[in-house]
Amino acid sequence: MRNSIEHVSTAMIYMIFAVVCLLVPSCVIHDRPAQLKAWHLGNPENVVSSPGGGLVLIGGGRDPDEAFAWFNRQANHGDIVVLRASRSDGYNHYLYHDIGLIDSVQTLLVDSRELAADPWVIEQINQAEGIFIAGGDQADYVDFWANTPLSTAVTEAYQRGSVLGGTSAGAMILGGIIFEASEGSVTSEQSMRNPYYERVQLQTSIFSVPLLKNVIIDTHFEERERMGRLLVFMARALQDQLCEEIQAFGIDESTAVIVTASGQARVLGSGSATVMYSKERAEVCAMEQSLIFDRIAAWKLSKHGGTFPFRIGMDIDGDILVSVQDGYITMTKQK
Repeated sequence: MRNSIEHVSTAMIYMIFAVVCLLVPSCVIHDRPAQLKAWHLGNPENVVSSPGGGLVLIGGGRDPDEAFAWFNRQANHGDIVVLRASRSDGYNHYLYHDIGLIDSVQTLLVDSRELAADPWVIEQINQAEGIFIAGGDQADYVDFWANTPLSTAVTEAYQRGSVLGGTSAGAMILGGIIFEASEGSVTSEQSMRNPYYERVQLQTSIFSVPLLKNVIIDTHFEERERMGRLLVFMARALQDQLCEEIQAFGIDESTAVIVTASGQARVLGSGSATVMYSKERAEVCAMEQSLIFDRIAAWKLSKHGGTFPFRIGMDIDGDILVSVQDGYITMTKQK
């Protein structure tokens, strides 16, 4: 009789467990896909913490340690996922050992739309308190990640408070407006001479981050003389009605813009961030005609400038007025 009762009790336990697993998705155990390259460092078990949110946008080049120290602090001793579509695990040792303050770091090389829809990959993002997108080629990120469960999972991670960041192409891909580089890169000279040059390809974001709505980001800014092309990107975004106003960030190498969840920003690192804003269309933005774009409000910010509102908007006067005429850029100080 006792054995019979124990047998019934055990059966009931298994039945209850089965029902719970049907109702709670986290009970489903997914296998890591065989074709995925992934590298993990730290605690193999998922830890749950309360991250502080925010954004880290880095201009490429040498990674500014102070920006990653802030990124890891915002993850609040949680788990970091590094997403990329090429190369390997260059951030793991740096984030876990050199910067520290995290439970684990895992790099996932997601280089196909199949992997961007894989349940195991999505599960790793769902458990992350911080997500960082490495440099690479933003055309790959658009091809592999746009309109996939991965892009949805990253958006949802940010919405629940995970800190989100990227460097170089990884920062550019976070913008609400993206230079997708599907036809390759483009120089300032090429784009200012012809704003509809075949390589000037823009699209709206693959993620949904409210602070980045109507924001376009360019990196390696001073080093690769990208002021002209960023002005063209702004003009095209307005001309093509991708947005009704546009705010642009040109971030130098070894430099980061960090943004709190409440929208307060700072520049960290050795360079500057150039911020520009316009809601007025360019005077001339047409095929085979040089760009004419006048009186764009601009600010040049460095680590010594303190905090500033990330969304600047039309109600704040620029420190500089920038104009483009016949392929030449002029900048007039206002203060």
